[in-house]
Amino acid sequence: MSTSMKALVTSALLAVASAQGVILKAQGKGAASLPLQVDTKKADANIINTKEITDNAVNECGRTILAGNIDIGENTENQLIAKTVTQVTKGSTVDVQIAQVNQDGSGPYTCDMDLTSNANGATGQTKLQVQEGQPQNGIINLKVTMPQDMACPPPETSALSPTPPPSKTPPRTSPPRRPSRTSSP
Repeated sequence: MSTSMKALVTSALLAVASAQGVILKAQGKGAASLPLQVDTKKADANIINTKEITDNAVNECGRTILAGNIDIGENTENQLIAKTVTQVTKGSTVDVQIAQVNQDGSGPYTCDMDLTSNANGATGQTKLQVQEGQPQNGIINLKVTMPQDMACPPPETSALSPTPPPSKTPPRTSPPRRPSRTSSP
């Protein structure tokens, strides 16, 4: 099996309720992965809410404010066609750039990877090592390390989900879509 494996960094994956950030890009080797379904030119953001995921209201990538539930399959296919999927290898680092929408979206962020291509649901995700840089001009940079034992059978892709800090307000009741972000008590 080739050590060069594709990882689609879900851009629709950051914000729990009002804790908002937008993944602008994820850069490994080759082309950068771009946000899934997030309109970076409008007041949009990712919402990842564990309750919405476990209630099966949204999938692991959550939803966006403007477009609702993120269809992982369709978005992944579109990204592959557009050649906007970054390449990663076992143990490599992916640089993720997040636009901080508000103070709640300041982090800390966590990242997980579903090595089953979205079959694990809300549980079974592989936690990834994340180094978070200090925000500069509203941009937060993460360095995310891929697992040494990562194995993605071709032509599958794995979803990488940066996760924002917990929200201080209840989740919105807008249409489902799931970005992922962990929160602290």
